[in-house]
Amino acid sequence: MIGCRGIAVALAAGALVAGCDPRDEEFAKKRAEMLNRDRTIVYNTDGCDMLYYPNDRPITVEGFTGVRLTHALGTKIPTISYCPLSSAFAYFTLFRAGDPLTDTWDDNPRAHNGAKEFWEKLHTDCLEMAMDFCRTNGFERFMSIRMNDTHDSGHCPEHPFFLFSTFKKNHPECLMEPTKPSRGGPKRWGSRTAVDYGHPLVRDTVRKFVRDFCDNYDIEGIELDFCRHLLYFKSVYEGGVATEKNLADMNELMRDIRMIAEIAGRQKGHPILVTARVPDSVGYARAVGLDIETWLREKSVDALICSCYFQLNPWKVMADLCHAHGAKMYASLDESRIRENKKDPGIIPGRQSLKWYHGRYAAAMASGADGVYLFNLEHKSLHEYTQVDPRETDGLDKIYFATDRGSGGYRVWHYMKDWEPYVNMPRLEPGDTQRIEPGRSYAFDIMIGDDFAKAAAKGRKPTVEVLALTNLAENKGFEVRLAENRLNLPEFKDGLVSGEIPAAAIVRGPNRFEIVNTGAKPVVAKDFAVRITYR
Repeated sequence: MIGCRGIAVALAAGALVAGCDPRDEEFAKKRAEMLNRDRTIVYNTDGCDMLYYPNDRPITVEGFTGVRLTHALGTKIPTISYCPLSSAFAYFTLFRAGDPLTDTWDDNPRAHNGAKEFWEKLHTDCLEMAMDFCRTNGFERFMSIRMNDTHDSGHCPEHPFFLFSTFKKNHPECLMEPTKPSRGGPKRWGSRTAVDYGHPLVRDTVRKFVRDFCDNYDIEGIELDFCRHLLYFKSVYEGGVATEKNLADMNELMRDIRMIAEIAGRQKGHPILVTARVPDSVGYARAVGLDIETWLREKSVDALICSCYFQLNPWKVMADLCHAHGAKMYASLDESRIRENKKDPGIIPGRQSLKWYHGRYAAAMASGADGVYLFNLEHKSLHEYTQVDPRETDGLDKIYFATDRGSGGYRVWHYMKDWEPYVNMPRLEPGDTQRIEPGRSYAFDIMIGDDFAKAAAKGRKPTVEVLALTNLAENKGFEVRLAENRLNLPEFKDGLVSGEIPAAAIVRGPNRFEIVNTGAKPVVAKDFAVRITYR
Protein backbone atom coordinates (compact mmCIF):
# COMPACT_ATOMS: atom_id res chain seq x y z
CA MET A 1 0.00 0.00 0.00
CA ILE A 2 1.32 3.44 -0.87
CA GLY A 3 2.39 5.45 2.20
CA CYS A 4 1.50 9.04 3.04
CA ARG A 5 4.82 10.35 1.79
CA GLY A 6 4.35 8.34 -1.38
CA ILE A 7 0.93 9.88 -1.82
CA ALA A 8 2.38 13.36 -1.46
CA VAL A 9 5.11 12.67 -4.03
CA ALA A 10 2.69 11.05 -6.49
CA LEU A 11 0.20 13.90 -6.35
CA ALA A 12 2.87 16.58 -6.40
CA ALA A 13 4.22 15.02 -9.58
CA GLY A 14 0.70 14.85 -10.98
CA ALA A 15 0.14 18.52 -10.22
CA LEU A 16 3.12 19.46 -12.40
CA VAL A 17 1.45 18.00 -15.47
CA ALA A 18 -2.14 18.87 -14.58
CA GLY A 19 -3.86 20.27 -17.61
CA CYS A 20 -1.59 18.39 -20.02
CA ASP A 21 -3.53 15.14 -19.73
CA PRO A 22 -7.15 15.32 -20.92
CA ARG A 23 -8.07 13.03 -18.05
CA ASP A 24 -7.01 15.73 -15.57
CA GLU A 25 -9.31 18.25 -17.22
CA GLU A 26 -12.15 15.74 -17.23
CA PHE A 27 -11.67 14.98 -13.54
CA ALA A 28 -11.50 18.70 -12.70
CA LYS A 29 -14.76 19.20 -14.57
CA LYS A 30 -16.37 16.37 -12.60
CA ARG A 31 -15.19 17.97 -9.35
CA ALA A 32 -16.64 21.35 -10.31
CA GLU A 33 -19.95 19.77 -11.29
CA MET A 34 -20.11 17.87 -8.01
CA LEU A 35 -19.19 20.93 -5.94
CA ASN A 36 -21.86 23.02 -7.66
CA ARG A 37 -24.68 20.58 -6.98
CA ASP A 38 -27.80 22.07 -5.43
CA ARG A 39 -26.96 21.23 -1.83
CA THR A 40 -29.36 23.43 0.14
CA ILE A 41 -29.70 21.08 3.13
CA VAL A 42 -26.97 18.82 4.50
CA TYR A 43 -28.29 16.47 7.16
CA ASN A 44 -25.74 15.12 9.65
CA THR A 45 -27.09 12.01 11.36
CA ASP A 46 -25.11 12.56 14.63
CA GLY A 47 -24.05 8.92 14.81
CA CYS A 48 -25.89 7.17 17.64
CA ASP A 49 -28.26 5.00 15.63
CA MET A 50 -25.95 1.97 15.77
CA LEU A 51 -24.40 2.61 19.19
CA TYR A 52 -27.86 2.76 20.79
CA TYR A 53 -29.65 0.32 18.51
CA PRO A 54 -33.14 -0.34 19.93
CA ASN A 55 -33.48 -3.81 21.41
CA ASP A 56 -36.91 -4.26 19.84
CA ARG A 57 -35.62 -3.75 16.28
CA PRO A 58 -34.56 -6.71 14.13
CA ILE A 59 -30.98 -7.05 12.90
CA THR A 60 -31.90 -6.19 9.34
CA VAL A 61 -31.03 -3.44 6.90
CA GLU A 62 -34.61 -2.14 7.08
CA GLY A 63 -34.49 -2.19 10.85
CA PHE A 64 -31.35 -0.07 10.84
CA THR A 65 -32.42 2.50 8.22
CA GLY A 66 -35.75 2.92 10.01
CA VAL A 67 -34.06 4.30 13.13
CA ARG A 68 -33.13 7.64 11.55
CA LEU A 69 -32.47 7.58 7.84
CA THR A 70 -36.01 6.98 6.60
CA HIS A 71 -37.12 10.27 8.18
CA ALA A 72 -35.19 12.05 5.40
CA LEU A 73 -37.47 10.56 2.76
CA GLY A 74 -40.04 12.95 1.32
CA THR A 75 -38.10 16.06 2.39
CA LYS A 76 -36.03 18.73 0.65
CA ILE A 77 -32.77 17.13 1.89
CA PRO A 78 -30.38 16.36 -1.02
CA THR A 79 -27.30 15.37 1.03
CA ILE A 80 -26.83 13.04 4.00
CA SER A 81 -23.58 13.19 5.95
CA TYR A 82 -23.60 9.95 7.90
CA CYS A 83 -21.61 9.79 11.13
CA PRO A 84 -20.49 6.25 12.08
CA LEU A 85 -19.74 7.60 15.57
CA SER A 86 -16.39 8.68 16.84
CA SER A 87 -16.96 9.45 20.48
CA ALA A 88 -13.28 8.90 21.06
CA PHE A 89 -10.43 9.33 18.62
CA ALA A 90 -10.30 6.61 15.91
CA TYR A 91 -13.26 4.75 17.43
CA PHE A 92 -16.07 3.87 14.99
CA THR A 93 -19.01 1.44 14.97
CA LEU A 94 -17.35 -0.11 11.90
CA PHE A 95 -15.00 -2.92 10.96
CA ARG A 96 -13.34 -1.53 7.83
CA ALA A 97 -11.93 1.73 9.22
CA GLY A 98 -10.41 2.78 12.52
CA ASP A 99 -10.81 0.78 15.72
CA PRO A 100 -14.10 -1.16 15.98
CA LEU A 101 -16.35 0.06 18.78
CA THR A 102 -18.33 -2.95 20.01
CA ASP A 103 -18.85 -2.19 23.72
CA THR A 104 -22.36 -1.50 24.98
CA TRP A 105 -23.51 0.91 27.66
CA ASP A 106 -24.85 -1.57 30.21
CA ASP A 107 -27.09 0.97 31.93
CA ASN A 108 -29.35 1.43 28.90
CA PRO A 109 -31.96 -1.37 29.12
CA ARG A 110 -33.73 -0.44 25.87
CA ALA A 111 -30.78 -0.29 23.48
CA HIS A 112 -27.39 -1.78 22.74
CA ASN A 113 -24.47 -1.42 20.35
CA GLY A 114 -25.53 -3.47 17.35
CA ALA A 115 -22.28 -3.17 15.37
CA LYS A 116 -20.97 -6.64 16.13
CA GLU A 117 -24.34 -8.35 15.47
CA PHE A 118 -24.74 -6.68 12.07
CA TRP A 119 -21.21 -7.60 11.10
CA GLU A 120 -21.53 -11.24 12.19
CA LYS A 121 -25.04 -11.84 10.79
CA LEU A 122 -25.04 -9.66 7.65
CA HIS A 123 -21.34 -8.89 7.17
CA THR A 124 -22.18 -5.20 6.87
CA ASP A 125 -21.93 -2.10 9.01
CA CYS A 126 -23.77 1.15 9.56
CA LEU A 127 -21.78 3.23 7.06
CA GLU A 128 -22.19 0.69 4.27
CA MET A 129 -25.93 0.41 4.93
CA ALA A 130 -26.27 4.19 5.09
CA MET A 131 -24.45 4.72 1.80
CA ASP A 132 -26.60 2.01 0.15
CA PHE A 133 -29.70 3.77 1.47
CA CYS A 134 -28.51 7.09 0.05
CA ARG A 135 -27.70 5.60 -3.36
CA THR A 136 -31.05 3.80 -3.58
CA ASN A 137 -33.06 6.87 -2.60
CA GLY A 138 -31.14 9.52 -4.52
CA PHE A 139 -29.29 11.24 -1.66
CA GLU A 140 -25.74 12.50 -2.05
CA ARG A 141 -23.38 10.31 -0.01
CA PHE A 142 -21.14 12.01 2.56
CA MET A 143 -19.69 10.60 5.74
CA SER A 144 -18.73 12.60 8.83
CA ILE A 145 -15.60 12.05 10.94
CA ARG A 146 -15.45 13.63 14.39
CA MET A 147 -11.85 14.73 14.57
CA ASN A 148 -11.46 14.85 18.36
CA ASP A 149 -14.70 13.90 20.06
CA THR A 150 -14.38 13.80 23.84
CA HIS A 151 -17.70 12.37 25.00
CA ASP A 152 -15.56 9.66 26.58
CA SER A 153 -14.48 12.10 29.32
CA GLY A 154 -17.82 12.24 31.08
CA HIS A 155 -20.46 10.52 28.98
CA CYS A 156 -21.38 8.09 31.72
CA PRO A 157 -20.16 8.62 35.31
CA GLU A 158 -20.62 4.95 36.19
CA HIS A 159 -18.56 3.80 33.20
CA PRO A 160 -16.27 6.73 32.42
CA PHE A 161 -14.33 4.83 29.76
CA PHE A 162 -17.25 3.16 27.98
CA LEU A 163 -16.28 5.16 24.87
CA PHE A 164 -12.54 5.27 25.55
CA SER A 165 -10.86 4.06 22.37
CA THR A 166 -8.21 1.42 21.86
CA PHE A 167 -5.90 4.11 20.54
CA LYS A 168 -6.23 6.16 23.72
CA LYS A 169 -5.73 3.13 25.94
CA ASN A 170 -2.58 2.14 24.05
CA HIS A 171 -1.18 5.65 23.68
CA PRO A 172 -1.83 7.71 26.83
CA GLU A 173 1.12 9.89 25.85
CA CYS A 174 -1.02 11.28 23.01
CA LEU A 175 -3.70 12.63 25.37
CA MET A 176 -3.75 16.18 26.69
CA GLU A 177 -3.28 14.61 30.12
CA PRO A 178 -3.15 10.85 30.78
CA THR A 179 -4.76 11.16 34.23
CA LYS A 180 -7.39 13.42 35.71
CA PRO A 181 -5.86 16.71 36.94
CA SER A 182 -5.82 17.16 40.70
CA ARG A 183 -8.00 19.79 42.29
CA GLY A 184 -6.36 23.13 42.78
CA GLY A 185 -4.09 22.68 39.76
CA PRO A 186 -3.79 25.08 36.83
CA LYS A 187 -6.96 25.77 34.84
CA ARG A 188 -7.40 23.81 31.61
CA TRP A 189 -9.51 24.39 28.49
CA GLY A 190 -11.39 21.52 26.90
CA SER A 191 -11.15 17.89 27.94
CA ARG A 192 -8.02 16.04 29.01
CA THR A 193 -9.09 12.99 26.97
CA ALA A 194 -8.67 14.87 23.68
CA VAL A 195 -5.69 13.74 21.64
CA ASP A 196 -2.88 16.18 20.92
CA TYR A 197 -2.43 16.64 17.17
CA GLY A 198 1.11 17.76 17.91
CA HIS A 199 2.00 14.06 18.10
CA PRO A 200 2.97 12.61 14.68
CA LEU A 201 1.28 9.32 15.63
CA VAL A 202 -2.08 11.10 15.97
CA ARG A 203 -1.79 12.69 12.54
CA ASP A 204 -0.61 9.44 10.94
CA THR A 205 -3.58 7.63 12.48
CA VAL A 206 -5.92 10.19 10.92
CA ARG A 207 -4.29 9.64 7.53
CA LYS A 208 -4.82 5.90 7.90
CA PHE A 209 -8.49 5.94 8.79
CA VAL A 210 -9.29 8.58 6.16
CA ARG A 211 -7.62 6.31 3.59
CA ASP A 212 -9.65 3.36 4.92
CA PHE A 213 -12.89 5.32 4.52
CA CYS A 214 -12.02 6.39 0.99
CA ASP A 215 -10.90 2.93 -0.10
CA ASN A 216 -13.55 0.77 1.56
CA TYR A 217 -16.78 2.75 1.30
CA ASP A 218 -18.72 4.19 -1.64
CA ILE A 219 -18.66 7.83 -0.48
CA GLU A 220 -18.86 11.03 -2.49
CA GLY A 221 -17.59 13.32 0.23
CA ILE A 222 -15.83 13.44 3.59
CA GLU A 223 -16.85 15.85 6.33
CA LEU A 224 -14.06 16.54 8.82
CA ASP A 225 -15.96 17.66 11.91
CA PHE A 226 -13.44 19.76 13.84
CA CYS A 227 -16.19 21.18 16.04
CA ARG A 228 -16.55 17.84 17.81
CA HIS A 229 -14.58 18.97 19.72
CA LEU A 230 -12.56 22.17 19.38
CA LEU A 231 -9.34 21.14 21.10
CA TYR A 232 -6.33 19.99 19.07
CA PHE A 233 -3.11 21.14 20.72
CA LYS A 234 -1.76 21.04 24.24
CA SER A 235 -0.67 24.68 24.08
CA VAL A 236 -4.37 25.66 23.80
CA TYR A 237 -5.40 23.19 26.51
CA GLU A 238 -2.94 24.88 28.86
CA GLY A 239 -4.30 28.38 28.20
CA GLY A 240 -2.32 29.58 25.19
CA VAL A 241 -2.85 29.49 21.45
CA ALA A 242 -1.66 27.17 18.72
CA THR A 243 1.96 27.64 17.70
CA GLU A 244 3.22 28.13 14.17
CA LYS A 245 4.51 24.55 14.30
CA ASN A 246 1.01 23.37 15.30
CA LEU A 247 -0.53 25.22 12.36
CA ALA A 248 2.08 23.86 9.94
CA ASP A 249 1.47 20.29 11.13
CA MET A 250 -2.29 20.63 10.72
CA ASN A 251 -1.92 22.26 7.29
CA GLU A 252 0.27 19.36 6.15
CA LEU A 253 -2.34 16.90 7.44
CA MET A 254 -5.06 18.68 5.48
CA ARG A 255 -2.99 18.57 2.28
CA ASP A 256 -2.48 14.85 2.78
CA ILE A 257 -6.18 14.24 3.37
CA ARG A 258 -6.93 16.06 0.13
CA MET A 259 -4.34 13.89 -1.62
CA ILE A 260 -5.73 10.68 -0.16
CA ALA A 261 -9.24 11.61 -1.29
CA GLU A 262 -7.94 12.63 -4.72
CA ILE A 263 -6.18 9.33 -5.37
CA ALA A 264 -9.13 7.28 -4.11
CA GLY A 265 -11.53 9.35 -6.19
CA ARG A 266 -9.54 8.81 -9.36
CA GLN A 267 -9.50 5.09 -8.69
CA LYS A 268 -13.27 5.09 -8.18
CA GLY A 269 -13.90 7.28 -11.22
CA HIS A 270 -15.51 10.17 -9.35
CA PRO A 271 -14.16 12.91 -7.05
CA ILE A 272 -14.46 12.66 -3.28
CA LEU A 273 -15.14 16.14 -1.94
CA VAL A 274 -13.48 17.27 1.28
CA THR A 275 -15.44 19.52 3.64
CA ALA A 276 -14.56 20.75 7.12
CA ARG A 277 -16.81 21.84 9.96
CA VAL A 278 -15.04 24.68 11.73
CA PRO A 279 -15.68 27.77 13.90
CA ASP A 280 -17.12 30.67 11.93
CA SER A 281 -14.16 32.90 12.75
CA VAL A 282 -10.77 32.84 11.03
CA GLY A 283 -9.11 34.23 14.16
CA TYR A 284 -10.70 31.86 16.66
CA ALA A 285 -10.07 28.87 14.41
CA ARG A 286 -6.43 29.82 13.95
CA ALA A 287 -5.98 30.30 17.69
CA VAL A 288 -7.10 26.70 18.32
CA GLY A 289 -4.91 25.39 15.48
CA LEU A 290 -7.13 25.41 12.39
CA ASP A 291 -5.67 27.62 9.65
CA ILE A 292 -8.78 27.68 7.48
CA GLU A 293 -7.56 30.51 5.24
CA THR A 294 -4.60 28.38 4.17
CA TRP A 295 -6.89 25.39 3.63
CA LEU A 296 -9.06 27.47 1.30
CA ARG A 297 -6.13 29.04 -0.51
CA GLU A 298 -4.41 25.69 -1.08
CA LYS A 299 -7.69 23.97 -2.06
CA SER A 300 -7.34 21.43 0.72
CA VAL A 301 -11.09 21.74 1.24
CA ASP A 302 -13.99 22.21 -1.15
CA ALA A 303 -16.38 23.67 1.40
CA LEU A 304 -16.63 24.84 5.00
CA ILE A 305 -19.48 24.07 7.36
CA CYS A 306 -19.42 27.00 9.74
CA SER A 307 -20.25 27.14 13.43
CA CYS A 308 -21.46 24.59 15.95
CA TYR A 309 -22.30 25.20 19.60
CA PHE A 310 -21.82 28.93 19.19
CA GLN A 311 -21.87 31.52 16.40
CA LEU A 312 -19.13 34.15 16.38
CA ASN A 313 -19.87 36.15 13.21
CA PRO A 314 -22.78 36.97 10.90
CA TRP A 315 -23.07 34.27 8.23
CA LYS A 316 -21.99 36.69 5.50
CA VAL A 317 -18.43 36.86 6.88
CA MET A 318 -17.64 33.21 6.19
CA ALA A 319 -19.78 33.04 3.04
CA ASP A 320 -17.75 35.86 1.49
CA LEU A 321 -14.46 34.23 2.54
CA CYS A 322 -15.36 30.85 1.05
CA HIS A 323 -16.69 32.31 -2.19
CA ALA A 324 -13.55 34.40 -2.65
CA HIS A 325 -11.62 31.11 -2.83
CA GLY A 326 -14.13 29.26 -5.02
CA ALA A 327 -15.39 27.16 -2.10
CA LYS A 328 -18.89 26.64 -0.72
CA MET A 329 -20.17 27.67 2.70
CA TYR A 330 -22.90 25.92 4.69
CA ALA A 331 -24.39 27.44 7.85
CA SER A 332 -24.55 24.98 10.73
CA LEU A 333 -27.95 25.25 12.42
CA ASP A 334 -27.60 23.17 15.56
CA GLU A 335 -30.29 22.87 18.20
CA SER A 336 -30.59 25.78 20.60
CA ARG A 337 -28.87 24.54 23.78
CA ILE A 338 -30.49 27.54 25.47
CA ARG A 339 -32.49 26.34 28.44
CA GLU A 340 -34.42 28.10 31.14
CA ASN A 341 -32.34 29.52 33.96
CA LYS A 342 -33.28 27.77 37.22
CA LYS A 343 -32.99 30.98 39.23
CA ASP A 344 -34.90 33.01 36.65
CA PRO A 345 -36.99 30.80 34.34
CA GLY A 346 -38.13 33.64 32.08
CA ILE A 347 -37.54 33.07 28.39
CA ILE A 348 -39.20 34.07 25.13
CA PRO A 349 -40.68 30.84 23.73
CA GLY A 350 -40.01 29.73 20.18
CA ARG A 351 -36.56 28.21 19.97
CA GLN A 352 -36.65 24.71 18.46
CA SER A 353 -39.93 25.53 16.73
CA LEU A 354 -40.68 25.28 13.02
CA LYS A 355 -40.91 29.09 12.91
CA TRP A 356 -37.41 29.32 14.38
CA TYR A 357 -35.91 27.01 11.76
CA HIS A 358 -37.67 28.88 8.96
CA GLY A 359 -36.21 32.13 10.26
CA ARG A 360 -32.73 30.66 10.48
CA TYR A 361 -33.01 29.24 6.96
CA ALA A 362 -34.01 32.65 5.65
CA ALA A 363 -31.25 34.50 7.52
CA ALA A 364 -28.52 32.11 6.35
CA MET A 365 -29.57 32.11 2.71
CA ALA A 366 -30.04 35.89 2.62
CA SER A 367 -26.48 36.18 3.96
CA GLY A 368 -25.02 34.27 1.02
CA ALA A 369 -24.78 30.74 2.43
CA ASP A 370 -24.92 27.98 -0.18
CA GLY A 371 -27.09 25.89 2.09
CA VAL A 372 -27.76 24.92 5.68
CA TYR A 373 -26.39 22.06 7.74
CA LEU A 374 -28.65 20.37 10.29
CA PHE A 375 -27.26 18.70 13.38
CA ASN A 376 -29.12 17.14 16.34
CA LEU A 377 -32.40 17.40 14.47
CA GLU A 378 -33.87 13.92 14.21
CA HIS A 379 -36.89 11.74 13.58
CA LYS A 380 -40.31 13.43 13.16
CA SER A 381 -38.91 16.92 13.70
CA LEU A 382 -36.34 16.39 10.95
CA HIS A 383 -39.08 15.30 8.54
CA GLU A 384 -41.37 18.20 9.47
CA TYR A 385 -38.74 20.93 9.47
CA THR A 386 -37.27 20.02 6.07
CA GLN A 387 -40.44 20.20 4.00
CA VAL A 388 -39.42 23.60 2.65
CA ASP A 389 -36.47 24.64 0.49
CA PRO A 390 -34.39 27.09 2.60
CA ARG A 391 -34.49 29.50 -0.34
CA GLU A 392 -38.28 29.52 -0.43
CA THR A 393 -39.38 30.65 3.03
CA ASP A 394 -40.96 33.98 2.04
CA GLY A 395 -44.52 34.09 3.34
CA LEU A 396 -43.87 31.50 6.07
CA ASP A 397 -44.15 32.43 9.76
CA LYS A 398 -40.82 32.99 11.49
CA ILE A 399 -39.20 34.02 14.74
CA TYR A 400 -35.73 35.57 14.88
CA PHE A 401 -33.76 35.74 18.15
CA ALA A 402 -30.88 38.02 19.05
CA THR A 403 -29.06 34.86 20.21
CA ASP A 404 -30.09 31.48 18.86
CA ARG A 405 -27.82 29.12 20.77
CA GLY A 406 -24.79 28.77 22.96
CA SER A 407 -25.25 28.97 26.70
CA GLY A 408 -26.72 25.54 27.38
CA GLY A 409 -23.84 23.50 25.99
CA TYR A 410 -20.17 24.02 25.24
CA ARG A 411 -19.67 27.78 25.34
CA VAL A 412 -17.17 29.79 23.35
CA TRP A 413 -14.89 30.06 26.39
CA HIS A 414 -14.86 26.30 26.94
CA TYR A 415 -12.07 25.72 24.43
CA MET A 416 -9.80 28.74 24.69
CA LYS A 417 -8.68 31.20 27.33
CA ASP A 418 -8.68 34.48 25.38
CA TRP A 419 -11.92 34.12 23.43
CA GLU A 420 -13.60 37.52 23.80
CA PRO A 421 -12.01 39.36 20.82
CA TYR A 422 -13.58 36.86 18.42
CA VAL A 423 -17.24 37.30 19.42
CA ASN A 424 -19.09 39.54 16.99
CA MET A 425 -22.64 38.39 17.68
CA PRO A 426 -25.19 39.47 20.31
CA ARG A 427 -24.97 37.85 23.72
CA LEU A 428 -28.54 38.24 24.85
CA GLU A 429 -30.45 35.26 26.23
CA PRO A 430 -31.51 34.02 29.67
CA GLY A 431 -28.18 32.32 30.35
CA ASP A 432 -26.07 35.24 29.14
CA THR A 433 -27.85 38.47 30.02
CA GLN A 434 -26.84 42.11 29.52
CA ARG A 435 -26.79 44.57 32.44
CA ILE A 436 -27.41 48.09 31.14
CA GLU A 437 -26.53 50.93 33.48
CA PRO A 438 -28.53 54.21 33.61
CA GLY A 439 -27.83 56.35 30.56
CA ARG A 440 -26.28 53.44 28.70
CA SER A 441 -27.57 51.14 25.96
CA TYR A 442 -26.96 47.76 24.36
CA ALA A 443 -27.08 47.67 20.55
CA PHE A 444 -27.10 44.58 18.34
CA ASP A 445 -28.09 43.38 14.87
CA ILE A 446 -30.68 40.75 13.98
CA MET A 447 -30.43 39.34 10.48
CA ILE A 448 -33.89 39.22 8.88
CA GLY A 449 -34.12 37.07 5.76
CA ASP A 450 -37.72 37.76 4.70
CA ASP A 451 -38.42 39.35 1.34
CA PHE A 452 -41.81 41.00 1.90
CA ALA A 453 -42.22 41.71 -1.82
CA LYS A 454 -41.96 38.00 -2.65
CA ALA A 455 -44.38 37.21 0.16
CA ALA A 456 -46.82 39.78 -1.22
CA ALA A 457 -46.61 38.12 -4.64
CA LYS A 458 -47.83 34.95 -2.91
CA GLY A 459 -50.72 36.87 -1.37
CA ARG A 460 -49.14 36.88 2.10
CA LYS A 461 -49.14 39.99 4.29
CA PRO A 462 -46.75 40.23 7.28
CA THR A 463 -47.38 41.30 10.84
CA VAL A 464 -44.17 42.14 12.66
CA GLU A 465 -43.90 41.98 16.44
CA VAL A 466 -40.91 42.89 18.64
CA LEU A 467 -40.43 41.20 22.03
CA ALA A 468 -37.94 42.21 24.72
CA LEU A 469 -37.61 40.41 28.06
CA THR A 470 -36.19 42.40 31.00
CA ASN A 471 -35.99 42.25 34.78
CA LEU A 472 -38.35 45.22 35.20
CA ALA A 473 -41.65 45.12 37.05
CA GLU A 474 -43.25 47.82 34.93
CA ASN A 475 -43.05 49.15 31.40
CA LYS A 476 -40.95 52.23 32.02
CA GLY A 477 -37.32 53.22 32.48
CA PHE A 478 -36.15 51.89 29.13
CA GLU A 479 -36.73 52.15 25.38
CA VAL A 480 -36.36 49.77 22.47
CA ARG A 481 -35.14 51.38 19.27
CA LEU A 482 -34.83 50.21 15.69
CA ALA A 483 -32.46 52.12 13.40
CA GLU A 484 -32.37 54.84 16.10
CA ASN A 485 -36.18 55.19 16.07
CA ARG A 486 -38.06 54.56 19.30
CA LEU A 487 -40.54 51.70 19.03
CA ASN A 488 -43.99 51.80 20.60
CA LEU A 489 -44.28 48.52 22.50
CA PRO A 490 -47.35 48.89 24.73
CA GLU A 491 -47.92 45.33 25.93
CA PHE A 492 -46.23 44.30 29.17
CA LYS A 493 -46.35 41.23 31.38
CA ASP A 494 -43.80 39.72 33.78
CA GLY A 495 -40.96 41.78 32.36
CA LEU A 496 -41.83 41.03 28.71
CA VAL A 497 -42.54 44.11 26.64
CA SER A 498 -43.96 43.60 23.16
CA GLY A 499 -45.86 45.24 20.37
CA GLU A 500 -46.53 45.34 16.67
CA ILE A 501 -44.38 47.57 14.46
CA PRO A 502 -44.78 48.58 10.80
CA ALA A 503 -43.41 45.95 8.43
CA ALA A 504 -41.79 48.77 6.46
CA ALA A 505 -39.48 49.40 9.41
CA ILE A 506 -37.80 46.01 8.80
CA VAL A 507 -35.23 45.52 6.06
CA ARG A 508 -34.02 42.30 4.48
CA GLY A 509 -30.58 42.14 6.05
CA PRO A 510 -29.11 43.29 9.37
CA ASN A 511 -31.54 45.31 11.52
CA ARG A 512 -29.93 47.39 14.28
CA PHE A 513 -31.88 47.24 17.55
CA GLU A 514 -30.98 49.05 20.74
CA ILE A 515 -32.18 48.73 24.32
CA VAL A 516 -31.69 52.05 26.09
CA ASN A 517 -31.79 52.57 29.84
CA THR A 518 -33.64 55.86 30.38
CA GLY A 519 -34.26 55.32 34.10
CA ALA A 520 -32.27 55.62 37.31
CA LYS A 521 -31.70 51.92 37.97
CA PRO A 522 -29.85 49.20 36.01
CA VAL A 523 -31.86 47.27 33.42
CA VAL A 524 -31.09 43.61 32.76
CA ALA A 525 -31.94 42.54 29.22
CA LYS A 526 -32.64 38.81 29.22
CA ASP A 527 -33.97 37.86 25.77
CA PHE A 528 -35.03 39.47 22.51
CA ALA A 529 -36.92 38.34 19.41
CA VAL A 530 -38.68 39.49 16.26
CA ARG A 531 -41.76 37.50 15.32
CA ILE A 532 -43.19 37.65 11.77
CA THR A 533 -46.62 36.20 11.15
CA TYR A 534 -48.28 36.10 7.73
CA ARG A 535 -51.96 36.48 6.92
